Amino acid sequence: LKELSIDLIDKYIEREAKKAKKQKEEEHKKMRIIAARWTGMNKSEVFQAWSLFTKRSINQNTRDAANAARIKREKEAAVVAAVKLSRWNVAKWEEAEDVWSDKPFWTHVETGETRWDEPLLEHFLPANFVVPEDLKDKTYEELNIDTDEVYTEVEVPYPKAEPGYE
Repeated sequence: LKELSIDLIDKYIEREAKKAKKQKEEEHKKMRIIAARWTGMNKSEVFQAWSLFTKRSINQNTRDAANAARIKREKEAAVVAAVKLSRWNVAKWEEAEDVWSDKPFWTHVETGETRWDEPLLEHFLPANFVVPEDLKDKTYEELNIDTDEVYTEVEVPYPKAEPGYE
């Protein structure tokens, strides 16, 4: 077990070192491009070139951050939509008690279908449904995002329709 944890740590350190090296190489590449363009320029041209590069870099970083935030909101909205739909499906089942066995059973209010096992939220979530790590600790109320605010197409994983609802 100790060897496995040491191997995992070594792999993690190696991966992070590669990321850092790649980032530094990209930064050096940009600086070499700027330096090559500056050769033979006077101070005013150098400053203007540097200013233009900086503005473009800041604008790109701003666009990247906005895009990442939009993608995160869309993923959260998809999770919330799936949970809301599952809760809606669970609410369609009413509990009753069998007169002969005194065991509880559930009846679907629309189809009349009966079942012995309690319909749980997990039964109506899509297969392989995974709540993202940053949302796992949030309660349903904290996740209550207005999904109408997301105007782009979001792939919402809906559960398969029950017979008669296709």
